[in-house]
Amino acid sequence: MARITLQELLTTIDTVVGEDDDIRIDESILDTPFERLDFDSLHIIAVSARLEQGHGFKFPEGKDYALVTPRELIDIANAQLSS
Repeated sequence: MARITLQELLTTIDTVVGEDDDIRIDESILDTPFERLDFDSLHIIAVSARLEQGHGFKFPEGKDYALVTPRELIDIANAQLSS
């Protein structure tokens, strides 16, 4: 079973965010909520959609993913993959 790694998430974020100089993409963001990283809802939706499509799962609905950290997003995704 494939798991989502930190490197995959960082690569996905970098692809989605692109040249946005205001958002730093490295391991230092791991425990900072997305909203504090200046990610807007479209960034979060795009990252989530790419992970879902790449791994064939769905993130649970009803959660404000702007309030989660990248580490938590990886944990949520991998929990979905293992269920």
